[in-house]
Parts: sequence; C-alpha cells; structure tokens
Amino acid sequence: MCSETVKYLKALAGGFESVNMVVYEGNIYGSDTSKIFAMQRKKDVESLVDFWKEKVKDKYFELTHPVKKIRTIAFYNIQYGMVNFVIMADFNYENIWIIAQLQNLIDVVIFDNKIFRAYNSNVSPILPHINKLYNVVRDKPKKESHFFGFSLSQVRPYHHFYDHVKFFLDFGNEKPVFNKKSFFIPKSCELEEGGSRVFLFPNVIGNNYVNQKRSSLVKVLNERMEKSVYKDALLHSEGERGKIGKDKQLTIWFGITGQKRSWLEQIEGCINIIKKLRPCFEGVVLYIDGMTAVQGEKIVNEEDDAVYRGIKKGLIEVEGVEVHSLVGWAYREKIVCCDAVDIFIANAGTGCLVPLRFVRKPGVLHSNNKLFTFPDEYPDSVKEVHKSYVIDVANGESDAAMHVSYHIPWQHIFNLAAELLNEIKGTEITSLDVPPVVDIKKAYDKEMQAQEEIRSYFQLLENSIKRDPSSPSILRDVAFAFEKAGDIHTAMKIMEKAQLLRPQGPVIKRKLDEYRVALKKDISYF
Repeated sequence: MCSETVKYLKALAGGFESVNMVVYEGNIYGSDTSKIFAMQRKKDVESLVDFWKEKVKDKYFELTHPVKKIRTIAFYNIQYGMVNFVIMADFNYENIWIIAQLQNLIDVVIFDNKIFRAYNSNVSPILPHINKLYNVVRDKPKKESHFFGFSLSQVRPYHHFYDHVKFFLDFGNEKPVFNKKSFFIPKSCELEEGGSRVFLFPNVIGNNYVNQKRSSLVKVLNERMEKSVYKDALLHSEGERGKIGKDKQLTIWFGITGQKRSWLEQIEGCINIIKKLRPCFEGVVLYIDGMTAVQGEKIVNEEDDAVYRGIKKGLIEVEGVEVHSLVGWAYREKIVCCDAVDIFIANAGTGCLVPLRFVRKPGVLHSNNKLFTFPDEYPDSVKEVHKSYVIDVANGESDAAMHVSYHIPWQHIFNLAAELLNEIKGTEITSLDVPPVVDIKKAYDKEMQAQEEIRSYFQLLENSIKRDPSSPSILRDVAFAFEKAGDIHTAMKIMEKAQLLRPQGPVIKRKLDEYRVALKKDISYF
C-alpha cells in the first residue's frame, strides 16, 4: 500500500478509540453509497439484487467515493468475526474510504475520520474491530488483486444462509468463492484460496430486517435457497445416511441446546417422551442434534455432548431404542441423515434449520416466549408449543431472546408429537395430562437449590480437608456430604470407617445413631 493508505489506516487506530467513536446516521448525497443506503432504508430487495447482478459482470467492484465525484475500487478486504471490511481507493491507492459489511450490502462507511451508519444497521459488532484496521498494512497490491469474488464465511449459521447464500445463489456462480471455513458452499462453486482477489459478502438486506411473511421476493429467495441446499447435500454427500425405519418403527430427530438458550427439562423430557412412545412401535431410532461444524469438519462441543450423554444414559436399558449423536456434524451430513426421520422435536431458533427449513419434516417447535427465528405460514404438520405452557428464565447476563432459557412440561410436547404420529403413522397414541408449568418450575428450582447446596457442602469439605487432613476427619466430612445429598446408606458406611479410626469421636457416634434410626424407619433423611 502507498504511504497515504498506511497513514490513513494507522490514523484509525488513534482516531477512533471505541470510547470516543461518533457514529453518524444521515444521507451521503450524490454517491453510489447514498443510493444503496436509500434502497436499504426502503427495503428494496429487488433493486439491490439487480445492483449485484450487474456488478458480478465486472472484474472490479467499483463505487463512487461517498463525497468526491471520483471512481474507486475495492482493493483489499479483511474479516473480523461477523464483519467484512473492504478498503476502497482510486487506482493510485488514494482517496481511501472503507465499507463494513455485516448483514446488509453496506452497514457502515468510514471516511474523513467519520463513521456513517446505514439506517437501522447494527453497529455494535462492527465498532470494536475498526481500531484493528491499521494491522492490514501490506505491500502494494498487484493489479489482478483488484478482481473481486465472494466470501461465504459468515460465522453464524443463520446469517450465513439467509444473508449470504440465498443471494449468492440468485446472482449466479460467475464469481469465485473464498475457500475459507464455511458452513455450506455449493459444489458447483469455483473456490479460491485468497490473496489474489478482493472478497465481498454477497449481502443485500439482512433477513432480520425484511420478514419473509411481508416480502414475497424474500420468501421466494429463502425457499429457493433451502431447496438448493437440500438437493446439493443429498447429491454430493459422502457421509452416513439416516436409518429409514419400517412403517411400524419410529425415527425421530431431537434437537438440544447445551448453551445460552435451552429447554431446561430437555434431558428428562426426551427420556420420558421416548419411553412413552416406545411401546407404540417395533423400535425407535433417536438422533440427537446439537452444535454444527463448518463444511468438511467435525467438532466437539462439551455442553451438547453432556446433554447427549444424559439422554443416552437414561435410555440405555430401554430395549429397542437406538440413540445416535449428530452433535458436531456439518450441515451436509445432518441434512442427509434428517432425510430419513419421521418427525422432529427442536427449538425454534437455528436449531430447527435442518428439519424445518431444509428437509421440511413434520415436527414440534419449542422456544421461549420471545424467539421464533423462522416466521412463516406452516402446514398443520408443524406444531408449536403453546405459550401458556412456557415460563421464561433469563440467564442473569441478559434478558435478550437469544439468552433466555425456559420451562415446558414434557407432557405437552409429547401430546403434540403424538398428534402428529397418529396422523402420519396411523397410531392411536393417547394424550397425557399436562401438569401446570409453574409446578415444573418449582420442581426444577428445588432440584437446582439442592444441587447448589451439595456443591457448597463439597466446597466446605475441600476446605475442611485442607485444615485437618487426618483420615477420620476426611471420612467424617465425606459422610456428611453424602448425607446432604440424601444418600444415607453410603453416609453410614463411610461414617463407620471413620469410627474405626476415631472410636470415641462424639460427632461420629451421634451421627451414626441418627443414620441407624433413619434407615430403620426407612424414611428420607435430610
């Protein structure tokens, strides 16, 4: 880069400290940027798509400078998290300005030491990275590096498919795609490692800003993308295919969430639902879905794996039930596996993307009272948990929809699934009585309180061991811990060992007497 570019980018580091940033929102009259901002404000998806369809015919990505009547081209890009920064300049690498892409074609422009935000754009993921731009200083780029392609490397699955892939497929595959980690790249794409191109996000307007229920074009583009992804996955996948059951066998997809937003009763709920369904079928194949890897990889997610292990443990002795994990698989493999299922039960966030949108299976959606990622008109074969059976629980960090977990009686979800299966499989499954959700919450809170008390007590045990590491004291305090957990049999056995080492210990003798009385009466002891 020329010295002016280096100076400009370094100035960003000193001139745009996050605490002093000023973001302007207004018109930049007379430039291509102002026209794009106007189309975005009007949510004119059709005109923005037409803009891209013309741009893909060009070698360079050209726009007029926001305030100067000169042509500039994209000559470098760098991605930080969800944000793609594109550095624009004239052919002499002067008159520099910068585009930031998040969910829209342009979310932010930077020039003359000012930051301009497009109407309604979310700048919070963008601002923290602006100071890093001085790090992109490179040698003067070769002429061919001005040629542009597309990047399909959004780090969030929802935005990857509904802000990137759906528009990219509509533009045609005339431009190469940056061969970086991606959740899904169509097999027909020309891939490039980078270094000789400027790569832009194929954004138009973020799907969150234009609800498909209100835009027929967005609905068409969404559904066209979903069908294309589904067909591409089935045609080119080399992974394991789902087990297609017989008419009298049930194959079910169960989505879990071990992270920030989850059905709090999901482990016991899944176990109980499968146990109740098992007698109605010759066998049950259960697929547990969780976190998804980028294309071509497989990942480990401890939180989701822990939920899977809890479900598998609860069903291990149930004859005729197979439990398989899809946690950490990529979308291609998940789509192929889901193609064999009868119904799904999944959260109404991105977790339902595969069964609901790509494979379009019948199923049950559950969520907190704030979040529903895919609003649309669905057939009767897609059922939603009634809000009267839901109690939200904020995680303490935020009350935003994406951070709110929730209680639901598993019996309500079972009844919705049973209703579907009676229609699809010809079964005659009887509905269950559903307890009030407030009772479910009370039971959960009581259990959490008991677990917290146990954790606290074992912490006291650790401190006690540090103070007095002698064997009788350690055994005595371990017995106390089991007593607190409600396991009096184990507590008494350990306390008896402590008495052998400290026969005259008054506390040990008193507790043993209490344990014997409790066990003799065969009552719970706390």
